[in-house]
This record gives sequence, C-alpha cells and structure tokens, in this order.
Amino acid sequence: AREASDIILLDDSFASITQAVWWGRSLYENIQRFLLFQLTINFCACILVFITPLLGYPEPFTIIQILWINIIMDTLAAFALCSEAPHAGLLKRLPIPQNTAIITPFMWLSIVVTGAFLIIAGILQMATGFLGGTTPEEISTVFFSAFIIAAVWNGINCRALDGEMPPFFKGNPMFFVIMGMVVVLQIALVQYGGEIFATVPLSLFQWVKIILASASVLVIG
Repeated sequence: AREASDIILLDDSFASITQAVWWGRSLYENIQRFLLFQLTINFCACILVFITPLLGYPEPFTIIQILWINIIMDTLAAFALCSEAPHAGLLKRLPIPQNTAIITPFMWLSIVVTGAFLIIAGILQMATGFLGGTTPEEISTVFFSAFIIAAVWNGINCRALDGEMPPFFKGNPMFFVIMGMVVVLQIALVQYGGEIFATVPLSLFQWVKIILASASVLVIG
C-alpha cells in the first residue's frame, strides 16, 4: 500500500492531507521562483557574453567571474528562494494539471523584460561607463558588480511570483541572510580579490551608485 500510494498518512489524521497539499503547492512555487531567478540571470549572461564581442567591446566576464555567478545562481539562490514558507492563498487555488508548463506566461514575460533591461544596461555600461569608471578596468569592475547586485535585487522580484509578494520579512528570513551575504562577498571580492577576479577597488560613492542604480530592476520587475 505504501509503494502504491502518492501520500502516506503517518499520524492517523485526515487533516494531514491538507498539510501535504499545502506544502506540496508551496514546494512547486519555490521551484518556480528558483527557475525564474536562474533563467533570467542565465539569459542575460549568455546574451552579454555572445553580443559584446560582436559589438567591439571587451569580454564582459572572466571565467572566474562566470563561476562566481553560477555559484550565486545555483547553490545560494536555491537556499534563498526554496526556503519560502507556505502562505494561505495556496489553498484557495485550483489544482494544477500535470501537463501544465512549470514556467507560466507571466514568468516568461518577466524573464524577457527583466533580461532585456539588464542586457541593455550592461551594454551601455561597457560602451559608455555611465555607472562609473574612467579606465577599462574600472568600467569592467563596475559592470560586474552592478550585474551581481542587480541579480540580488531581482531575487526580490522572484519572490513575488506572478506579481504576488509573500510576507516580506516573515515569509523567508533566510532569503535576506543569503542575499546580504552575497552583497558582502561581492564587495569583498572586488575590493580585495583583484588578482583573482580581474577587478579594481571601487570607492564608497561608486558602490552606493551601483546599489541605487541597480535597484531599478525592482521597478521593471
């Protein structure tokens, strides 16, 4: 019977069925959040790596920088976005058919619009240095830092799956811990890891400008 069952009740309570459905729907949503975050960043990174050399600009990322982006996208984003607690609205929704695509039209729209915004902003930074930087090294460092910080801001958009934001601070405190750690590590890598990450130290003013400018992703999202 256990092998044939989709759900096994271990506490002799039919109320557990409600809990199982509730947590199952929450898990499904969290997988969608993770996919939305990962596909947006992957989409941007791939297009930027492909198109910037064609436009005559330097490679946007080094191999080490791409590895760092992948750590954020895979491991850290999984911990941050898959820790979202279930919310009451999940039980008010109709069941999702098994053949329904896990990426909704709203998610595709978010990936394309947010991704296009980041790509255009990234090319402008590489071409003009509008976010800061007077040397090629500085321009590249500002671009790399802004890309990471923008990804962190976009994580907040990914929490608001289909435009519905869960309880901002209560629903997932782990999200803010992990994303805060990403920002701190990014600053440390840029300021002190120049030889490894091919970056140069930035001033406090440049960091404030990067953080505030990249927050525009929230408006687009």
